[in-house]
Amino acid sequence: MQNTITEFLSLRRMPSSRGAYAMQKTLELCDQQGVPAPLRERVEQACQVAQTTVELELDWEQARTQTSTARGNAAQIDMKLDQAIAAIGRILDGELLGPDESPHTQAARQIQNVIFPAGISAVIHVSYEHQHVTIDALVARLQNQLKEQVALLGMERHVERVHALNQRFGKELDRDERPALTYDEVVTSREALHVALCQVVAAAFEHLRADADAPTLSAVLAPLVEQQQRTHAYVSRRRAVPPVDPGTGAELPAEHEPSTEPQLDPAGA
Repeated sequence: MQNTITEFLSLRRMPSSRGAYAMQKTLELCDQQGVPAPLRERVEQACQVAQTTVELELDWEQARTQTSTARGNAAQIDMKLDQAIAAIGRILDGELLGPDESPHTQAARQIQNVIFPAGISAVIHVSYEHQHVTIDALVARLQNQLKEQVALLGMERHVERVHALNQRFGKELDRDERPALTYDEVVTSREALHVALCQVVAAAFEHLRADADAPTLSAVLAPLVEQQQRTHAYVSRRRAVPPVDPGTGAELPAEHEPSTEPQLDPAGA
């Protein structure tokens, strides 16, 4: 019998969306803290496994409910697109903190009023097709009507990234064929994610084992610890653990929880 890391770590199993969110935040903290390269690589690998698992779960749920429209890799691109849109939102929020008379503040307000009049959620928390068309229109305005404001704030690169991702998004939505997907593949991917999370914990303790590294270790593992604590809180109350938005960490309503989410136990075994 081959031993695995999950036999030695009591990490609680949790919805893959929570793992995806925790790893994305951990990767950001790794860059901020300047951790050793092997640890960052391990976290980046876990991010990739998490994104793949979330995508497989979405595909399986679609297949299970006999949805006829194939979406290819739309779920994965949608996640990146949401993050790119959110990045623009953060830039605008930062500029809006400046004095009212500042040209940068005024430019940020003009952009926000045109592309996010109802907030970012009105752009990203909609159906795939609606989001694709909406972002097309927003990019057109950013590249034409608001190009001077965009240039002033140095946002050209961010706008181009959104444009490129949305073009890929549209192509994925147009696909009419998809490979067969089995539930075993979903289960295997979930197990791979659990192993990847355990490996991140092990790598963190390996590469940040000096006493002087203790604050960095705590900071890097904080997102995963938080999601573990939230999972434990739900399990201890004998409630289903809801998934989260992988991009924001916001808990999703119960009706959006995939029916195929694994049964969780307090021991995490």
